[in-house]
Amino acid sequence: MLSQLYIENIAVIQKATIQLDHGFNVFTGETGAGKTILISAINAVLGARTSRSIIRSGESRAVVSALFTELSPEVAQQVEEMGYTAEDGQLMIHREMDAGGSGRPATTALLRQIASLLIDIHGQRDSQELLSTEKHMAFVDGFGELGKELAAYREVYKKLQEAREKLESLQMDESYKLQRQDILQYQIGEIEGAKLTPGEEEELLAQREIIRNAEKITSALGTSYQLLTGGEEGLGLVSGLEGLGEELETASRFIEELGDYREKTEDLRYELEELSSTLRGYLDDYNFDPRQLDEVESRLDLIHRLKKKYGATIQEILDYWERSAQELDELTFADERAEKLRGEVADLTGKAKELAAVLSKKRKEAGERFIQSVQQELAYLDMPGVRLTLRLT
Repeated sequence: MLSQLYIENIAVIQKATIQLDHGFNVFTGETGAGKTILISAINAVLGARTSRSIIRSGESRAVVSALFTELSPEVAQQVEEMGYTAEDGQLMIHREMDAGGSGRPATTALLRQIASLLIDIHGQRDSQELLSTEKHMAFVDGFGELGKELAAYREVYKKLQEAREKLESLQMDESYKLQRQDILQYQIGEIEGAKLTPGEEEELLAQREIIRNAEKITSALGTSYQLLTGGEEGLGLVSGLEGLGEELETASRFIEELGDYREKTEDLRYELEELSSTLRGYLDDYNFDPRQLDEVESRLDLIHRLKKKYGATIQEILDYWERSAQELDELTFADERAEKLRGEVADLTGKAKELAAVLSKKRKEAGERFIQSVQQELAYLDMPGVRLTLRLT
């Protein structure tokens, strides 16, 4: 509850400390006595937007403090989660406003978040919704607890609207339909004829780079292979290591420590022999025909042209093909789909009308009970002559 309110330099109030006791507290007074100022001060301390005019004339700042006590554990926890301290179920909120328009120390946004946890303020215009005719049906539905019936009707009505929209989209001009089919058939055929595969472009780019540098690659491979094998000109690394191993084997008979080096030399020779075999295989494979580069370039050019039309990547092109194929299928069988949708629309229309009739009937019953209940309250308030009616259109 709000237990204490301190106001300084708000409108005509210079300073005031107000203690609020348990029970019903009432402020009375003539127009202009300052009752509205108290509500404005409470709104201000709880983060409502204020103008500079609220500050007392001649003063540069205004202050409002509010002490709330007996907070429930749930509210105290929520308040603490927002960064405030609520010890022993008490919370003090303090807001300062200066002529420049700023407010501190608590941000108004944060104050507005906790305002709903602490206090409810009702004004004389709270009943204005009663004058809004678009809200009257919700009053009756709420009074009659018609949520279940309303949800059932809305679900069927939503499906009915969707079916109608689909049917309308199928009922297009026949000449446009034929033109669209021709375009889709051409696009689908062009993409299918290319026989694209995901990742193909990256592979082709790498292949093109290799072909363009084939001479450098084969030269490096040949030199490496010759260094390992020696060729016709002399011993290579493999033969040299073989000879080294034999000499180390002889020496290790007399110097035992050299035995480990002989084994390491033997292992290295085996690895170099394996490398030699691998290089030989690459040399055999890298005999490129210049026409291969033309084929790769032609394929990349095709992919580039398709990308300009249908997507930035091969995957996007394939996605476009899938969507186009689906659209073509829908156009080809549009008449059959339209006939099926007409049946769905008719079926859903019937269901919607049934649910609408139930909802209308229950709304009428709830409205009559609502009118009777309000009439009783009006009579209790000594206004027996007032008549409230409900009209369903």
